Amino acid sequence: MLIAGHLFAIQRTVRLIQETGGRGWWSDALDAFCKDVRGRADLTIISLDWGFNEQLLFLTDGPRLSEPFWRLAPNEKPKFTLSPDTIYLIHPDDYTFLSTADQFLASLRPEDSKRAIIRAYRDRENQVAFYAIRFAPE
Repeated sequence: MLIAGHLFAIQRTVRLIQETGGRGWWSDALDAFCKDVRGRADLTIISLDWGFNEQLLFLTDGPRLSEPFWRLAPNEKPKFTLSPDTIYLIHPDDYTFLSTADQFLASLRPEDSKRAIIRAYRDRENQVAFYAIRFAPE
């Protein structure tokens, strides 16, 4: 019975992933983003939350990757670069794990916000899995 129960749970999980492409941190929506930036050595991708970087390491070859939250001392605020060759990745509130994205959004001046190009990457159920934020040149 125990083995049958586990096999049933595995089968349901596989079916859910096949139907939805995954959700939240483990959505295949990241695949579409990675196809867009795969070989772009001119880009820097900054993950502002947990769950992006490991997948980006496997799915891209060119962009420089950064996770600033691992280097921050307690109560230290990260410094952000708003150049057009930098893309910031953040999760919607439902999947936010760290406050780095909130710090990033709070740091934007009104004129920076006007330059922001925000693209929502959606899962197969049309729910936002994450946002990619880039800034137009000044």
